Amino acid sequence: MFFSFLLVFIFGFCFGARASATTYYVSQSATNGYNIGVDTNSGQTKELPFLTVGKAVSTYSAGDTIVLNDGTYLTTAGGSGAAYLTLTKAVTINAETTLGATITSTSASYTIYINPSATGTYTFGSLILNSNNVSYTSLTLANSAYNPTLVLNGTRILNPTLRGIIVTEGNPALIDVNDASIYISSLSNAGTIFDLSYLAAGNVEIDGLTLNVTTAAGAASVEGIKIVSSTGTGSTVSVKNVTGSVSSAVGNVNPGVISINNIPSAEVSDFDITLTAAGTYGINIITGSGASIHDGTINYNAPAGYAIYSNAPSISIYGNTVSNNNTDQSKTPHGIAIYNTTGGHVYQNSVSGFCPAYLAALTDATTMFDYNIVMNPYGNYQLYAKGATGSKFYNNTVYARTGYNGVCMGMQDNGVTHSTGVEYKNNICYDSSTSPKFLFTDANQTATFSNNLYYSPEALIATSWQYGGSNYSTFANWQSAEASAIWGDPLFVSSSDYNLQSTSPAINAGIDVSLTADYAGNPICGLPDVGAYENCVSEEEEEEENDLNVHSVKLTSTENSVTLKWKTDNNTKSIVKYGINKNIRKNKKDNDKEKNHKMTIKNLLPNTQYYFKIKAKDSENNEDSSRVHSIKTLPRTVIARTVLSSQKENQAKNETAPNACSYVVEPGDALWSIAKKIYGDPTAYLLIIEKNKNNYPNIGSKLLVGQKLTFDCDN
Repeated sequence: MFFSFLLVFIFGFCFGARASATTYYVSQSATNGYNIGVDTNSGQTKELPFLTVGKAVSTYSAGDTIVLNDGTYLTTAGGSGAAYLTLTKAVTINAETTLGATITSTSASYTIYINPSATGTYTFGSLILNSNNVSYTSLTLANSAYNPTLVLNGTRILNPTLRGIIVTEGNPALIDVNDASIYISSLSNAGTIFDLSYLAAGNVEIDGLTLNVTTAAGAASVEGIKIVSSTGTGSTVSVKNVTGSVSSAVGNVNPGVISINNIPSAEVSDFDITLTAAGTYGINIITGSGASIHDGTINYNAPAGYAIYSNAPSISIYGNTVSNNNTDQSKTPHGIAIYNTTGGHVYQNSVSGFCPAYLAALTDATTMFDYNIVMNPYGNYQLYAKGATGSKFYNNTVYARTGYNGVCMGMQDNGVTHSTGVEYKNNICYDSSTSPKFLFTDANQTATFSNNLYYSPEALIATSWQYGGSNYSTFANWQSAEASAIWGDPLFVSSSDYNLQSTSPAINAGIDVSLTADYAGNPICGLPDVGAYENCVSEEEEEEENDLNVHSVKLTSTENSVTLKWKTDNNTKSIVKYGINKNIRKNKKDNDKEKNHKMTIKNLLPNTQYYFKIKAKDSENNEDSSRVHSIKTLPRTVIARTVLSSQKENQAKNETAPNACSYVVEPGDALWSIAKKIYGDPTAYLLIIEKNKNNYPNIGSKLLVGQKLTFDCDN
């Protein structure tokens, strides 16, 4: 027993073991239960607090907490060198009340300088760090060789002259920002507001950061959040819920509110930012495969720059609303542009009010743009390919109202090469300007055009279509280049709602391009509609009560059949017309005169949307019809082939056997091809969606290389 006690005593004495962390209190006033502090106090209670932050910093041990009572703390005690406060040991600094305590710099280069001497976490709560237009940087994290963690919980940073936050070396374990803010009223130097441009490893998690930065005259190249990896590996970045604005003048680099470079799978989402000066980029992601930008809002009030700009391979940009409120058509702000990359996917975005290049594939970009809405352009090109290779523009809606002008679809070379392999299919080009122009390309550009709908209530001009060096002044002439083109008013619900009315010529007028969800996420049924919205009647919609004899229609389905039940007010005979799109042609007669009807239609395809319309006729030759109803037959009941059987098949082909219970998505894969590989039936792709939608909620419209899909197996 004595020996055990001696070991504990020696261990505690030699290695400085501490029973628990200590909290130190600092106060300049008798408020919130505090007494006025004295630096000779213990500092460990509100009754005996310290007076200065410097005293608390010189006293605490690693892992302790410092709590500041309401007030402004000006003393420079506790700093070293050019810093107002220097922290070398892990610590938490909180305010007694939310944003009630302020640490203000009076002359130092750094307001708070963190120089770790060991691994640990530095946490700042809801207090204010005010650099007072004196310090270059409000919060600096240096010497990251110890892999420190920096946590901001509600911290507010005010008025540095160069940077709000900087990590000067590359190995933090974690930068964790929650509901923090940086406000700068007149930034006098070019700089970066949140500078993580030296990141070599570690994780960055920003969830809630407000930026409101205004630059002084002459300040240039100001960036908001800049995150750069020097290695391209070992770091993960998630930036969510960033709000506010950064204004800057044009500089030698392209400043952005959020810039991320060389980090794979970086995610930027749920942002709401405003751009107010020339040259500013909203979000700029460079290299780093598999990044995503989604579900955010950018309000662009600047005369030049890009809202979203990226060359990251396999980037996904979706669910964003981007608008430009600058009405000067001589200026050239851009919307969403992808350049020098492969595998990009831009979909379900709304873009309005820009001059050139709403949705642009630039310089060797291979990108798909689908189910986007482009509205009220000020000029130039909306669906734009410039030196692009193999980019696709499918099912986009472009709406130009009176007083605006531009070109719906445009292609140019990039000064070196022409665009090649570009496709425009199922797009709506609506132009109500006085000089409607639907297409312009340089003389040597070629592309594939199919099932695009064009319309203008104004008179066409000699150059309404300019393609391959030729002009087409009438739709009939243009059909010699695009035989499947459609002319007609698309019948939008309104000038701001681009859903289609039920009689729109765009309904079921598209060509199958293997997409599964429209702008709103609704499924594609039958042949796709042209444009960004699918007008699909659900089988769950009840027939409205009205004066028609045909009512109470119910549909159920199996793999190969659909059963219809309906009622009529009189005894009638009926004919059911049906087909795989709303242009229904096949029919089946029901010769029994009755009021309660039932019919089963057999020999249908599995996993296929069918449309039905019931026509009834009574003994007095009165006729009534139902509206069109729709239901999808069930997928074929198949189970993923066993690993063993797959091994035998692949070994016979001298191929590596896949694991039939899971599959990792490879370049070029599609749900259709994976279903054929795993189930032996491409129409079973819905089984893949259903099985994996919890892990990948957007799998129906977004399939990414590296995703691991799982299946129900028979072994």
